[in-house]
Amino acid sequence: MKTFRYITIVLLATVVLFSCEEEEFIEPTVFSDVGFYTSLFRTDITDGGEYNVAINRYLSFSDLSVNALEHSWSISDGSYFVKGPLTRNDSIFDDKRIHVGDTSTTDKTVNVVFGKGGWAYVTMRNIFTDSVAFRGHDTIPGIQQLDGTWLYEHTFPIKVYDTLAASAKIFQNGIEISPDVDTIFVENGNTLEFVDFTTNEPNTWRFSIGSAIGVDSASSISLKNLGTFTARLNVSRQGENIPNDYDNFVFPQIIKVIPSSLPFELTGEIVELKDETIQVPFNGGFEDFFIGQDEFIDVSVNGAPFSIASLSLNSEDASILEIKLSEPIYKGDVITISLKEGSNIRAADTREPITFENVSVKMYDHSLVDNAVYGFEVNGASAVELHPDNTTGSITVTDEIPGADGSQYSLKLESSEDGNWAWFSTNPSRFNIPEGTVLQYEYKFYIPSSQGANPFVMNGPWLHFSDESTWQQWWTNGVSTAPFDEWVTLTHPNVDRVTSKTDDYFMSIRLNRAGVIYYDDLRVYEYEARP
Repeated sequence: MKTFRYITIVLLATVVLFSCEEEEFIEPTVFSDVGFYTSLFRTDITDGGEYNVAINRYLSFSDLSVNALEHSWSISDGSYFVKGPLTRNDSIFDDKRIHVGDTSTTDKTVNVVFGKGGWAYVTMRNIFTDSVAFRGHDTIPGIQQLDGTWLYEHTFPIKVYDTLAASAKIFQNGIEISPDVDTIFVENGNTLEFVDFTTNEPNTWRFSIGSAIGVDSASSISLKNLGTFTARLNVSRQGENIPNDYDNFVFPQIIKVIPSSLPFELTGEIVELKDETIQVPFNGGFEDFFIGQDEFIDVSVNGAPFSIASLSLNSEDASILEIKLSEPIYKGDVITISLKEGSNIRAADTREPITFENVSVKMYDHSLVDNAVYGFEVNGASAVELHPDNTTGSITVTDEIPGADGSQYSLKLESSEDGNWAWFSTNPSRFNIPEGTVLQYEYKFYIPSSQGANPFVMNGPWLHFSDESTWQQWWTNGVSTAPFDEWVTLTHPNVDRVTSKTDDYFMSIRLNRAGVIYYDDLRVYEYEARP
């Protein structure tokens, strides 16, 4: 055991001896790199993003580069440097200004206040011994100079949003009304045009004259209540990544609405709403006095008289009469309205209404599709596509013939040969069908006489689930006996189909004969039938 201990001690001493020998020092490699940080660091400036800031607010910029020989920050006109510490909500910097009068500094970190609206620029300029590059979304390399050094320069574009300054003008019959005019006289039912001239990029507007409202930057507002009013404009700038602001403007002119010299009469269509309210629009506001006046209004439903349950004014527009009937009405009903002589119904400016007789009601459209898209007035050819099993057909959204009901566009389906399918679908424009809905399918078609004969013996509209499986096939031969050169409406008779799914749906139509046919106003309705 003693011998073993002596050997161990000798070995340890040897290790200690050699461990204490001085090793040669190797100098680490010197490297250069470029980097920076801003207080809006999440804005991807290398991908073309812009920095947004409100006027008289600040942003911070830090140079994180390594081993730069020279460094500077420079700023554009209207901006200035301030010292920290700063808080996010600071807006007064008079006692914190530094480098007064200078537009550049060698400070590694700068706080820049932007005191001028519009575009401002902050530039970082560094000189390095070695090649450098900023690696973000894209790699931005430095540029080698004549003396062998490398320059990296980056400019940050800053969008400085100035304070909103609300302003607007009034036009009457296309003529600007001077702010020096004390009173603008407007006949009841006529309009004034209000145009926003607010500076510094508002994106919401609200003109108000009494209860009359306009929400566009240029709003034409109909005035239907007698009286004297002050017009106002509220504007704001709202958005997730822009400085929010608001302002208001009071028009200097007084607006006085006086009785109209025009006849007080029906204007526009009488329409049914979804809740079965019938709206009757006039060209001026009504006096709110209708007790017992329903006896002067006749309502006919499918040729039979119907009694009125209530007669009232629309809560938001006093120029609209609203009628509720005592019994339910349905999509297929034919309803007419008449206003008889002798009523005490009056305009707010005391005019008597012009009577009318048997004016049709436009019934509520229970369509489950987007009518503008399925009428080919919106989205055009992108609303439809050829079915995967199409073999002979081509489709074009065209205005070469007038669309149905005076619209501009329709869908042209052209089949090149008999016996195979010319087939299109609305797969790009899907729609939902609530569970339990009873459906009615309808579309319009037009067969030109230029092809010499009606070649079509089958036209099968199908309805599909979102997974492209077929939910229902309708085999309709109604086109084979249709007349030429006119739009024909085809309503499918099988209405007793109730869906049990709520997925996205689309429809398709296919032909098996050569020829040309146009389609318009494809519809799937929530079916209503009078018991």
